[in-house]
Amino acid sequence: MIKKNFLEKPRGFSMIEMLIVLSIISILSGVLISGYFYYKKLNDFDLAVAQTANLIRKARLNSVAVSEDSQWSVNIQANQVTVFKGTDFSGRDQSLDEIIRIRGVSDISGLSQIEFSKVFGLPQDSGMVTLSNDSSSRIIQINEKGIISY
Repeated sequence: MIKKNFLEKPRGFSMIEMLIVLSIISILSGVLISGYFYYKKLNDFDLAVAQTANLIRKARLNSVAVSEDSQWSVNIQANQVTVFKGTDFSGRDQSLDEIIRIRGVSDISGLSQIEFSKVFGLPQDSGMVTLSNDSSSRIIQINEKGIISY
């Protein structure tokens, strides 16, 4: 005959213990997921600024190298940046375009088209491009010698 000791505690988890553990896990996951989306949004914005500056540099380098025997320009719009051959965006040869779609940017102001001269790579207009999102903004500056900084 098996004797049961009524003073011995039952083994296993109670329902209350399981609910406490599940609530702790759900609170932690909520905090971690919101942090993930914040840093993803911040990373998308930083990436958009870097890609925009790099495409401006690429247009300048193509003009200095006289690639395709032409000067090169950059067109900056709300959701994309385009490097194109020549100075006329509407009449360009689209097969030579390099386009990136930018994410994480809610507003772009300043220069919308930057044209670089052949050989010397001097911009037709110096100035700045400001990219903004909900919480911050970054400025890409193009000086009169064609140097790009941000």
